Amino acid sequence: MPADLDHLQWLALLVWLTVLVVFLASVAALFFSSRSARIHVRLAWFRHRVSSRPTLRPLLLTATVAIAAALFLQISAGETWAMRLSLVLVGAGVTFVSFDWAWKQATIWINERSVQAREWILRGESARRQMQGLFDPAALRLKACQLIQENLQVRHAGLWMLDGYAYRPVESAPSQPGVDAEFYLNSLLHQELTSGWSFESLLLVDSRDKKPRRWSRISDGNLETEQARFAALSAHVAVPLQSQFNLEGFFLLGPRAGGAAFCPHHLQFAEAVARQLVDSLHVCATVQPVFSRVTEEAHEQATRRTARGTRTHLSPPQRTEIPGIDFGADYWLGDKPGGVCYDIIGLPKRMAAFLLADVPGPIEDAAVRLVQFQALLRSRAWAYNEDLAELVESTARALALSTANHPPISFFCARPILGGLRMQYLNAGHFPPILLRRTGSGAEVTRLHTGGPAIGEAMDTPYQVGEIELKRGDLVAIPSRGLVNALNSESESWGESRLVDSLLGWESRPVKEIVQQALHGVDTFTGKDPNQPPRFLIGLRPSSERNTLEP
Repeated sequence: MPADLDHLQWLALLVWLTVLVVFLASVAALFFSSRSARIHVRLAWFRHRVSSRPTLRPLLLTATVAIAAALFLQISAGETWAMRLSLVLVGAGVTFVSFDWAWKQATIWINERSVQAREWILRGESARRQMQGLFDPAALRLKACQLIQENLQVRHAGLWMLDGYAYRPVESAPSQPGVDAEFYLNSLLHQELTSGWSFESLLLVDSRDKKPRRWSRISDGNLETEQARFAALSAHVAVPLQSQFNLEGFFLLGPRAGGAAFCPHHLQFAEAVARQLVDSLHVCATVQPVFSRVTEEAHEQATRRTARGTRTHLSPPQRTEIPGIDFGADYWLGDKPGGVCYDIIGLPKRMAAFLLADVPGPIEDAAVRLVQFQALLRSRAWAYNEDLAELVESTARALALSTANHPPISFFCARPILGGLRMQYLNAGHFPPILLRRTGSGAEVTRLHTGGPAIGEAMDTPYQVGEIELKRGDLVAIPSRGLVNALNSESESWGESRLVDSLLGWESRPVKEIVQQALHGVDTFTGKDPNQPPRFLIGLRPSSERNTLEP
């Protein structure tokens, strides 16, 4: 060896010689420790694969080691080549080990962060799906608070919404905040949350020392006031509810369980819940009126079907034959059956009572009351068939308890006697029927008013029974109020005059045909509008023939 080598060079050579000896000794130990040697020969066809491109890690490692070697080579300028080579090798080895350790630690940290990020993204998607199935604003607000409180494990999550010129608490989980704090539009919190294009969560408390942060750049007394308000609410984070460029409200989150800090994933989850809450509330504002209208329409359709079914059972249940009376009855219900019904009850001595009742009120309620009213009349008809006043008064007494909070029932009943040449009647607040009689000067119209108030109204005097004499050819027309008041497209009512005109020529035609023609005239007049009130018409005329009413 050269004699001019100094002690440092001898030391470097000694270190490398020691490493070489240890390496050769290890190889020799592994080789001589084997008692047998096996040689495996294998022939197989294989497809040549293009070598994959080097990944980022080898490239960075090579570049880092090369830079370190060049740096050590440059630093050792002026030294002998042995010394420079030793420094380059040692520096490259240390750089390789350091880079490999740092790369592994960074990979572990990034992987952990990626797992957490995916977990919180999945949590956010699950929370959004749960909120998308709700269409009640109150339930949405409560669900949003519960999701944040349960997932972030905060002591409480409160929601403040804009109401006029201030943000007021509307919901909280697990309970309402103890302090009823309000934040106005000119508050520092509003200014801070809306300071950028995209509103971001605001940390109100330092995660390290748990002391209030100076989160506003404004250094006046208002910041200390709002910090004290947040301290009273035990609020650590504010999460905005952004709607375009407006702040509709915000969440105030309490501290996490165990004093753990809020990481970015937690804030991103809370912001995802806030965005879904804003979207769902806007959907509710649009969909809820439509849903309510559809529900009301469905309920109304069901009510109409019920009323129609009830109307079927309110029709006269049997065939009625009255000697000396030619009569007919018909009705039209449309889409609103309403509370109108007619009945023809057979009485002793081959007589009958003609009844027409009008019960105002909601469709379903009116139908139920009509069933009750008809049952009471039928149960009393035979007992009071010769006293219409007592028939009505007895029915009114039976209805007294159930009609206390319901509108009165208008009612008309008539009973032809003596072969149809006389007729007793009672008008209890009903639209007055008319008696048409042919005279030398033309058609004469008489209205049948005698009776009293509608059933359910206060009475000063007992009901009065009217009686008229019927001549051959006279016609009694008993219309419902809905028939006379039917409107056309110009809001003009059908009226009594048109009713009389539709009945002209009654002497030469069957009463049933006359009634059907009158209803057809009203139908044409209204343009077949299905939303008109129900229409009923009963016609009576003395006749020597025996007539039958089909139910």
